[in-house]
Amino acid sequence: MEEKINLDDLSSKDPGVKFGCAKKLLSIARNNPSPLYLDIDFFIKILDSGNHILKWTAIDIIGNLSRVDKDNKVDKLIRKMYGYLNSGELITVNHVISALSDIAPLPNLNIRMIL
Repeated sequence: MEEKINLDDLSSKDPGVKFGCAKKLLSIARNNPSPLYLDIDFFIKILDSGNHILKWTAIDIIGNLSRVDKDNKVDKLIRKMYGYLNSGELITVNHVISALSDIAPLPNLNIRMIL
């Protein structure tokens, strides 16, 4: 049986709850991203979070969600992701490179059209 995750836990003041939830979401995204696709807009909003760990979590999850992106929402984020490469934040850059490597192999992705 699949564990239900409360996305509101990412806003918890308790770091154990917040980052425990992030860890569970990352595991789901890696192994079976389909259930999280319904919440892709939520993860897109987190990209603008002031909390770096949550931003990195969202970047990683979005990279994994690209495998099940039937509405081409991830394609529209490519420019934003590329913008993070020039952020000066090396850990963010690392997460973006990893996510972009997950996104790049998509057969319907036309980088020339996006950039």
